[in-house]
Amino acid sequence: MLAGELAQLGGERLRAEVARQLDALVLTAPPLAVTVATDSPILDGAMLLSLGVARDRVFTT
Repeated sequence: MLAGELAQLGGERLRAEVARQLDALVLTAPPLAVTVATDSPILDGAMLLSLGVARDRVFTT
């Protein structure tokens, strides 16, 4: 995900160029998207990750 003011200003053109550069650096480049970051993206990501782990542990036993 590309987020923040620069990503919003660059839009699709920036996303395409970053994707092109990433493709040249890694064997399997992840898909990229331009988005708006929330107030606390690190905390939100950690919460989503921990919820996923908890669901896996609860529903796969």
